[in-house]
Amino acid sequence: MKNIYILTCYDTKINGFIATYYYSNPKSAKESFVNLTNHIIKKHELVNPKIEAWAFNTGGINKTDVIADRFNITLVKYSVNKDTSTFISACLV
Repeated sequence: MKNIYILTCYDTKINGFIATYYYSNPKSAKESFVNLTNHIIKKHELVNPKIEAWAFNTGGINKTDVIADRFNITLVKYSVNKDTSTFISACLV
């Protein structure tokens, strides 16, 4: 099994993702989470924004910060395996 870390930023005002990044190193992913949070605050000129933090006891992985009730910055860990997936397609008549 290999782990990948996905960092996203969702803007509820436009109802879409404004950033998506993939990492194989947990340290880089955690540092990027902080950098992205700071970038969003500066870019959108948010002064003392309310930040609601949601986290699990996973050492800084699997967490979400909600900034100013608008931006959801999320870091999640996915475990992937090396198996090949088989997809079955269905024909609709």
